[in-house]
Amino acid sequence: MKLIQSATRDSGVGLAMVGGEDSFLPGGWYGTPVAEALPVDMNVRQRKSFPSTSILIMADASGSMGMPEDGVMKIRLAANAAEQTVNMMSPMDRAAVAGSTDGIEFVAPMQKLTDKPAVIAQIRKLNVGGGGIYIRPSMEKAEEVLSKEATKVRHFILLADGGDSDEQEGALAIALRMLSNKITTTVVAIGDGKDVGFLKTLAAAGGGRYYLAKKASQLPAIFTQDASIMSRSAIEEGAFIPKMALGEPILRGIDAVPPLLAYCLTDTRPLSRVGMRTGKDDPLLATWQYGLGSSLAFTSDAQARWASKWVGWDGFGAFWSQAVREILRRSTRNRYQVAVHNDGGKGVLDVKAFDSLGNPLTATNAKVRVAGPDGNFSDVAISQTAPGVYSGNFSANDIGSYIVTVAEPDQSGGQRVSSTGFSVPYPPEYRTSRPNLPLLTEMSEVSGGMALSKPEEALRPIKDPGASISELWPYCLLFAALLLPLDIGTRRIALPVGEMLAKGLAWLRLRRRPAPTAPAVVERLQRAKERVQAPASNAAARVVQADPEPAVAVPKSAQAPVPDDGLTPAERLLEAKRKRRG
Repeated sequence: MKLIQSATRDSGVGLAMVGGEDSFLPGGWYGTPVAEALPVDMNVRQRKSFPSTSILIMADASGSMGMPEDGVMKIRLAANAAEQTVNMMSPMDRAAVAGSTDGIEFVAPMQKLTDKPAVIAQIRKLNVGGGGIYIRPSMEKAEEVLSKEATKVRHFILLADGGDSDEQEGALAIALRMLSNKITTTVVAIGDGKDVGFLKTLAAAGGGRYYLAKKASQLPAIFTQDASIMSRSAIEEGAFIPKMALGEPILRGIDAVPPLLAYCLTDTRPLSRVGMRTGKDDPLLATWQYGLGSSLAFTSDAQARWASKWVGWDGFGAFWSQAVREILRRSTRNRYQVAVHNDGGKGVLDVKAFDSLGNPLTATNAKVRVAGPDGNFSDVAISQTAPGVYSGNFSANDIGSYIVTVAEPDQSGGQRVSSTGFSVPYPPEYRTSRPNLPLLTEMSEVSGGMALSKPEEALRPIKDPGASISELWPYCLLFAALLLPLDIGTRRIALPVGEMLAKGLAWLRLRRRPAPTAPAVVERLQRAKERVQAPASNAAARVVQADPEPAVAVPKSAQAPVPDDGLTPAERLLEAKRKRRG
């Protein structure tokens, strides 16, 4: 918007705004740089009679509003939006501003705006607190305050966090109850988050409008736009026949115009020229000179909604072609040759003034203006350095584009304007392009290399016969090819690794267990033999006592022969034991 303003004011570019729901006050253009360039004033509540209005603004004052945006805290931007809303309202209106966090704090209680500076001083005390914004308590407090107001229009603006709005239960019922009591609710969500859907529903239940502010810098336009629409001071509806002024260049050859159905409410500026007025004498068509350019305002629209009779009118094309021609830049050529360049943070301006025969001219009437990247402008004084040659300079420390415009008055009272300019893409100290040869030489010496004077030397053959270069990539490729089957096998074949590990560990434990020695084995066998023979001896004694017949001798030939296997008795017993176990 600053660039649009600067193009009109400093370069003579024409500017026109056509009415509609997105233009002038309904579109939120109040207090913007574009509004300053228009020939109409949008602060209509100061001069016109509207229904008395009470507006309560309750802003989210949680910790997230303390975050900076473009160097300014979000809570300060919200306070600025409330200030502009108060400035736009009439002294007979009433307003209040509060911050909502863990509690609700009124920095400006509900009061009549007869002393606006005092109210604005109170609004500037709005600051962040802790916690988040709580919807239901905010709605309850708004209902309590606005229910006591006796004005015809009672409106509540709630600024809430789109991603962190707590205590939503019961808020919709309160909004519906307030609407039934003719109290409207508008909700502005700052940031897109999970609670946006609820906030949109809350605005619909409250009979107001819903706005999504992705950046806090949009809040002033949103607040003023909403306050104007809800207080019925933005759009005037009703059919009317425009009143035409005599001698207006735009209306040349037009004797009568069709009726219009609505228009955006504005007021005239002191130096503007009004070519058409509405049935209530509000400006409909206005123009004025703004700096080196001209701007135009047509407060009704140019479409079938408000201008349905105009769209099919035979003079529709002629009217708009003459309107555009009226604000066009008169001429882009003059008798001056302008050159500008950057030199050490300063813009150096050279102006040559000669006529068609090469005779030097006096450039004392020339007006030189420079518009900077920030949209601000400054006039540059030029001094004569030779016949027909003038020079001047200006500060060019900021990064961006600078537009230099030279305006020369013409015989018709207008101005012939030509523009040129230059850009500062980055600070001049970063523009060095020379190689740092001392640093490169030192690097080669420290690392044991050499300085190359030609690009071909980078691909020179190695002169040392004892050195060789071997490429390693074939070996790496072979190694990867060998690993590929293993990789595929481990992915495709499911091996019982756990079971195999368990068996291996058990086998290792058996191998580690020490084998029993021969004496220990013989000792265990002897004890076992004694346990077996003891019952047999007792049984034999009992048999002898019962039958005292002489025992029969067993010849040696009937005894079992002893095998000749080279084993000791202990080893044969151990082998027999193993066989029995098997």
